[in-house]
Amino acid sequence: MKNHFIKYISALLFSTSLMAVDSGIYIELGAGVGMSDKLNAKASNYSHDGGQFGSLALGYQSTVYRFELENIYKISPLSDEDKGDVVQNTQMLNFYFSGYNHSKMVTTFGFGAGISSYSVEELENENIFTYQAMFSIGYMIGKSLTITPEYSYMRTIKSDDFDRNSDHLISLTARYLF
Repeated sequence: MKNHFIKYISALLFSTSLMAVDSGIYIELGAGVGMSDKLNAKASNYSHDGGQFGSLALGYQSTVYRFELENIYKISPLSDEDKGDVVQNTQMLNFYFSGYNHSKMVTTFGFGAGISSYSVEELENENIFTYQAMFSIGYMIGKSLTITPEYSYMRTIKSDDFDRNSDHLISLTARYLF
């Protein structure tokens, strides 16, 4: 059973030479929801809804790899006892490995690093180191457009006012290759 699983995953990920994929510059737009529920500040903990976010990326795609600069803007409403929003603005440099095959499906694994700024009530911290890991399965519509549901795990390190925080992000993106 284990050998069949490994063969399936290997075929899905490492079949990159089976389909001719164009290289070039792309733009990607995304929207989604976060699933975190607590922002751990050193002075107080804030409970909040998962929140919504939007993302914009500009990158370069080769036949196997992608590199991109991404901006993520996320707003999460605080729970009833706290009033206001948690606002997170993140800039990331992402790297992806894509597995193409004979179908129009594309499997992608990636990781990224960058900086985030948080703002909640009177607290505001900028330039917090952030990293993320991503997984997606996209569908190619022609050679230029790919629609992709994506899962990301994002984490920040400690800052002046906030402890380490993590978030699970689910998004739907549209990538257009020029």
